[in-house]
Amino acid sequence: MVDELSPSTPERLVDGIALHMEAAGGVDRAAVPLGMLLAWLVNLDLLSPAFAQQHASAIVRLKYRELKGSELLVSACGGELYWSDLNDQGERFLRELYPAYLDQFVATFSTDPYSVEDSWDNYDRFSPVLTAALLGPSNSSKKNASKKRWWSFW
Repeated sequence: MVDELSPSTPERLVDGIALHMEAAGGVDRAAVPLGMLLAWLVNLDLLSPAFAQQHASAIVRLKYRELKGSELLVSACGGELYWSDLNDQGERFLRELYPAYLDQFVATFSTDPYSVEDSWDNYDRFSPVLTAALLGPSNSSKKNASKKRWWSFW
């Protein structure tokens, strides 16, 4: 438990809303981009088993859209997402994606990332961008590679 209470170190921290407060101008705005990412990670089961178990009821509420990703980020994570909160696949993906994450967020919404409304409609607009990045171009080309019907075995 002492480790959790110690100050964040860059090697362990993916990102936190405190790092965005000056640009965002408030907690509610700073939490939106990272919150949408957290919601996507929840929905694709890319979080560690320990995180999922510790926050099981909040995760269920998020999946039923009773709780937004930004609310989960603040209430369950104290506004910070750590590498240890992710499973192996989630960590591999974020290590590649996260340096350009805010750029993708801005490109999707064509506005300042901190002025994007925290809504499930906006999540639905952005989550396909993340899913496409996770699946990569090789997976989308495989769909068209085979002309066989699903029932054809030979």
